[in-house]
Amino acid sequence: MNYKDYYSIIGVAKSATQDEIKRAYRKQAAKLHPDKNPGDKKAEQGFKDLQEAYEVLKDPEKRKLYDKVGSNWKQYQQTGGDPNAYNWQQWGGQNPFGGSQGFGGGQFSDFFETIFGGMGGRGFGGAQGFGNGFQQAQQQRQPEPQVIESVLEVSLDDLYHGAEKNVVLQGQQVKVKIPKGIEDGKKLKLKGRGPNGADVLLVIKTQLRSNQERNGADVTHIATVPIWDAILGTQISIKTFKGEVNLKIPELSKPESSLRLKGFGLPKYHHSAEHGDLFVKIRYALPDSLSDKERMLLKELKH
Repeated sequence: MNYKDYYSIIGVAKSATQDEIKRAYRKQAAKLHPDKNPGDKKAEQGFKDLQEAYEVLKDPEKRKLYDKVGSNWKQYQQTGGDPNAYNWQQWGGQNPFGGSQGFGGGQFSDFFETIFGGMGGRGFGGAQGFGNGFQQAQQQRQPEPQVIESVLEVSLDDLYHGAEKNVVLQGQQVKVKIPKGIEDGKKLKLKGRGPNGADVLLVIKTQLRSNQERNGADVTHIATVPIWDAILGTQISIKTFKGEVNLKIPELSKPESSLRLKGFGLPKYHHSAEHGDLFVKIRYALPDSLSDKERMLLKELKH
C-alpha cells in the first residue's frame, strides 16, 4: 500500500484554499468523468482517485488528519520503511493490517480506509483503532447543519438608498438589511434560520430592466434615439438616482458610444460616501418606413 498525494491528484498546492480545491476538483472531474471516457480504464481509475482525494480535502477535519498522519507516513516510506510495519501507536492506533477485517472492501482505497476508517470506514486496526481517541470523538460529533443558498433580488433603488427586505423562512417573515451598493454574487448570512438549524445564505442579484446594465458601482442606461437625432444632435431627459437630468446628445454620435455622468452611479460597497458613474449608451432607432420626400433627400445625401 502506497502513500496517495491527494493534492497532486486534484492539482492544487498544499496551501490551497477550500474554494481553490473545489474549482480544481470540478475541472478535473469534467475531464475524467466516465460519461466522457467510456471504456477508458485509466480515466475510470483517475476519476475514482479524484473522488477519494476530494472526499478528504473538502473536509477540514479529514484534511487536517491527512496532512498530519499522511506526511509522516510518506516520510517513513521514502526512507525505506515498510508501510506494513509502520508504528501506528504514535497516533493512538494499531497496525491496520494486523486485524482480521482487512482492507480494500470499501468504496475507497486501502490508504483512505487506513487513515479515515473512523470517519466512515473501519478505522485504525478494526474495532480498537482510535477507539479511545479520535474515532470515538468522530462518532460522537453530530453532523453539521447544511447551508442553504437562495437568490435575493434587489432593485437599483434598494442598492442606492439601502433597504430592508422581508424574507419568508420556515413560515416566518425575517427582515434582511440590504447594504448600500452591495455587489451581485455577495452573500448575506442568516445563521440558523433554515430547516434543522441550517444557515441560510442569500445571494444578491440585481433586478435590471432591458435598458439597464450594472458593473459594480457603475450603471449604464441604454438610450434609443431616432437616427436623425443621433446624426443631427438632440437633447434627451434621463432619470437618475438624483432626479431627472437633461442630457445633450452631440451630432454625429456613433452607435454604442457612451456619455458619462460622473458620480451619478451607485454607492460603492463598504465605501458608501463614494459613488460610481452613470453611463448613457446611445443606440439608433431606424424608422419603420420612409416617405417619398425622405427617400429622395437620403438619395441626394448619398450622392
